Amino acid sequence: MQANDFVSTNHIISEVVKTVDDEKFRKGFSKGWYTSQIQDALQGLSFDTFWQDLTLDYELPENLVLAMPDNMFNIREIYVYHGDGCCSPMNS
Repeated sequence: MQANDFVSTNHIISEVVKTVDDEKFRKGFSKGWYTSQIQDALQGLSFDTFWQDLTLDYELPENLVLAMPDNMFNIREIYVYHGDGCCSPMNS
């Protein structure tokens, strides 16, 4: 994905307020309300399309078996580190 693939919040709001004839924000909705609707939509898309990246830290039990985290599936990558330096190839 390239940086020019992104659309700004201001561009989305501009298009929406033109479509609903509310360029002056006089129909009871503020610019902040429109921004929050965009945020809600993006969160919904992240959930529905399963493109949510999470970084979580767990202590590895002695039996080396981790329970599947709640609300997760289709885990693609797991990294295991030991020692004091997290995320260092010397400790992986």
